[in-house]
Amino acid sequence: VTSVRQHQEQLEEAGRLHRQEIKASLSMHNHELDYTTKIHHAEVKLACKLHDREKEMSLAMHNIALQMELLHASCENIRDTAEQYISKISTFLLVETLLLSSLFIVIIEGDLPPSTQSEM
Repeated sequence: VTSVRQHQEQLEEAGRLHRQEIKASLSMHNHELDYTTKIHHAEVKLACKLHDREKEMSLAMHNIALQMELLHASCENIRDTAEQYISKISTFLLVETLLLSSLFIVIIEGDLPPSTQSEM
């Protein structure tokens, strides 16, 4: 009877120790879970900040690229306008040179046609 009683006491003690171990294990698990949750939230917050910064940098780079394209287009427009102006001046100089040379030929070399002399 005493061995049965001792065995029952040992079983009760083992059950009590087992429940204490489960309680301690659960407490440890909850502390680990809280700690890892805090770390996870901090990592998510940092990742969001980094993502926002990356978006800002990407937008800034895009704006700079747009400004460069606008400046390039403006330079092309100025170049095209200058080319047109130079072409007009070149044509004007050619025409004026031809007119001036024709005038010199008429003045130096040419006689007026007879019909024009009678009209004078």
